[in-house]
Amino acid sequence: MEVCNWRNIEEAKVEDIPYRGKMNEVKGIGIRWLSKVVREKDGQSEYGLRLFTVKPGAEIPIHSTKG
Repeated sequence: MEVCNWRNIEEAKVEDIPYRGKMNEVKGIGIRWLSKVVREKDGQSEYGLRLFTVKPGAEIPIHSTKG
């Protein structure tokens, strides 16, 4: 596992996310990957700890299990 101090990780801007089969625009959200566990067998990320920054006026599509 690789673990880092959040101050040393560059923030990436989140511009869109998939939701209910389509891409949705996101505004005012940043992400920093703080830790990541990578599977040895295929090099893919298994899980990770993320720090999200939400700026004033930020927008993310509504997440709902209804409808």
